[in-house]
Amino acid sequence: MHEKATNLQRMIDCGVIAIVRTQSADTARAIARAAITGGAGGIEITLTTPDGLEIIAELSREFGQRCIIGAGTVLNATTCTAALRAGAKFIVSPSYDPQTLQLALKSGAISIPGAFTPAEILTVSRAGADLIKVFPSTSVGPAYFRDLLRPLPHLKLIATGGVTMNDAAEWIQSGSILVGVGGDLIPEGAIERGDWDAVSARTAAFVETVRLARVR
Repeated sequence: MHEKATNLQRMIDCGVIAIVRTQSADTARAIARAAITGGAGGIEITLTTPDGLEIIAELSREFGQRCIIGAGTVLNATTCTAALRAGAKFIVSPSYDPQTLQLALKSGAISIPGAFTPAEILTVSRAGADLIKVFPSTSVGPAYFRDLLRPLPHLKLIATGGVTMNDAAEWIQSGSILVGVGGDLIPEGAIERGDWDAVSARTAAFVETVRLARVR
């Protein structure tokens, strides 16, 4: 469990998880590597991405000491098992599946189930989730986090799903323990140009935005 606690703290300290969801395995690999170069604390390879498990395994071997590699869109225990075998250190789901959550916890991985309503959020918290992905966050906005955390300050909520450079600081200041960022990590035209340095720079800018938001 020491490794898990260390990984969790590293992700929280950085404050940014890069969410990689593409239609191309090669593009996913390039984005992930660029985000790692930019300083992302975690890389979430969504399992809707072609060869997602293979990418998790590759990144874990190559960057496992440098960045926390995890799996996203994990919908059931079977998929969770496969992701853990590939080397995933955190498991992200869009909703709460009890078997998936318990399997992640028993394996020593970080469990990040999705929840939306106060009842759902409290359910996954009581089930032992390490972090709670409020999804989709952008449909309610940062004020929702402030409202939830006033009576329930123990909750470890993360904003994901549409977080941008324009609102990342507000999410942090509203109580999001970190942010999950996907599409806004990729500047317009960067994929077409193969401009992975731009993705690295954008990732670094997100990390700095979160850092500054925490000290204000």
